[in-house]
Amino acid sequence: MSDRPLVSLDTVARLVTEKTAGSKELTRPYVGLEHMKTDSPDLLGFGSAANSISINGIFEQGDTLFGKLRPNLRKTVLAPFPGYCSTDILILRPNAGYLPGFVARLFQSGNVFSRAIQTSIGTKMPRTSWTSMRRLPVYAPSCDEQALISEFVDQLDEQVRKTEHLVAKLKLVKQGLLHDLLTRGIDDNGELRGLDRHPEQFKDSPLGCIPKSWETPLLGTVAKIRSGTTPSRDIGQFWSRGSIPWVKTAEICFAPIYTTEEKVTEIALHSTSLDLFPPTTVLIAMYGQGATRGRCGILQISATINQACAAIQGNPQIVDQNFLFQLLCAKYEHLRGLGHGSQQTNLSSSLLTQVRLPFPPLAEQRVINSVVSQVDSRIETETGSAAKLRLLKQALMDDLLTGRVRVTPLLEGNF
Repeated sequence: MSDRPLVSLDTVARLVTEKTAGSKELTRPYVGLEHMKTDSPDLLGFGSAANSISINGIFEQGDTLFGKLRPNLRKTVLAPFPGYCSTDILILRPNAGYLPGFVARLFQSGNVFSRAIQTSIGTKMPRTSWTSMRRLPVYAPSCDEQALISEFVDQLDEQVRKTEHLVAKLKLVKQGLLHDLLTRGIDDNGELRGLDRHPEQFKDSPLGCIPKSWETPLLGTVAKIRSGTTPSRDIGQFWSRGSIPWVKTAEICFAPIYTTEEKVTEIALHSTSLDLFPPTTVLIAMYGQGATRGRCGILQISATINQACAAIQGNPQIVDQNFLFQLLCAKYEHLRGLGHGSQQTNLSSSLLTQVRLPFPPLAEQRVINSVVSQVDSRIETETGSAAKLRLLKQALMDDLLTGRVRVTPLLEGNF
């Protein structure tokens, strides 16, 4: 621990209480909690002051914006411009002797977030307050060390940004590649077919122009579609110390499923209508508001599913399950538009059986899946790298902002 003194948080920054309820300067953007990302120093965006008719706080460039509503979401940023913000955001201005970048980092530390979470009041929408946080003891280094800490953490943030941008770019590449693969396919030379170069290799179909060797069957003719169930919560033997994964719609999100939040027992499996589905079974979320309905996943484990999910198992002689997963993910917008119901728009097994899809020969399905899998593997690798960088950043920030580690050796690369 450094020998620098600890000071209270309100020694470092002061709360800005200036607000406006009337006309606003349209050159000043509006920032709400929806524009702030969890554990990120960057704004997701901002709104127009003209669209905010409620009372707003007034902040200046260099202030720290700290989300007091649901502080467990860890939303705080250094204001990059002057503007207006939601009253659910605390505006904190650096006091004399404290640099804006350092103050912002201090409010992004685990120590400050822990105090905010511990002092929150309310169950559904917990809020903290400056009064509850202001006496928290924090490390107070010199201005020179504050600048070095900010510089070091900025370097880590830049590495995270670059990795996240690469992931976003790879996802766009995959989206374009999938479109080409699922409409043109791959020829015997391992190249994308070209309609302009070889129109003779294509034919008209109910789904438009597709390669001649492809078919357009209804899903129900090439795959079995089954739903799951939810064992009674009142029967403890169905849930207590269960070991069999049980998938809910929230766990289906365009990705392989390796584990689940809840598990059922062998007794539940044998005493109810639950089925145990093998790895590579494709799942679709049948119910759900907004973007949930129609999402796809693929099991990497044996698992049971609830009644809001559908399990799809293709005929192995004509369907590759991994290809089917990629195909249904690509058809997400079409699938979610099929639902019906007066209270909640749902999919049904009967609707899914009537979905017409483009199917190449089995060998070509596997080649297509191999190409997509290479991109998926790169996305997974880079996503993991970004997650590790974020963890490293948070750990180093907590060390630097408590004085446990001094910043100069880190900038020299001695860590």
